[in-house]
Amino acid sequence: VSAFMGIAVSVRALDWFTKRAWVLEGHQTLSTLAFAFTGLHVFMLLFNNHVPFGLAEILVPFSAGWRPLPSALGTLALYLVALLVATSYVQPSMPRKLWRAIHYGGFAAWALAAGHGLTAGSDTGSVWVQYMYLLTVLPVALLIVFRVLTAGARKTSPEPSKTLSPTP
Repeated sequence: VSAFMGIAVSVRALDWFTKRAWVLEGHQTLSTLAFAFTGLHVFMLLFNNHVPFGLAEILVPFSAGWRPLPSALGTLALYLVALLVATSYVQPSMPRKLWRAIHYGGFAAWALAAGHGLTAGSDTGSVWVQYMYLLTVLPVALLIVFRVLTAGARKTSPEPSKTLSPTP
């Protein structure tokens, strides 16, 4: 939902429905919550009796004994999300272009996290899990396609503040 809201802000997909500032606030809040719950997920893995994980296996990509590639996808996504959340808190003091370049990593973080979830979990074969991923991955994927297809139109359209400014 956070990824969807973040992309929705950039393509103005929800402007007809609600204020962009509210969508942005929701995106930021959900991103922080997602990072916190990912931390809880990592912590709980340390107590997993089904597949034991050590701290190094969780934090070092490709070192896990259980599905090393899918586990590494999750580790890499964790690091990218940490970078995204951290830089969002210091965004006002960063050059806008740098923050934006880092924030494009959100697409990679989303893809890595989705790939991790689809392939690493012991429940991924369950129908309910597959539906959950369909309901969460498909809307974001469609919004990404929309964003890519409309990228040129957004660059050539005038800024809203310029079109709403009173003329002197």
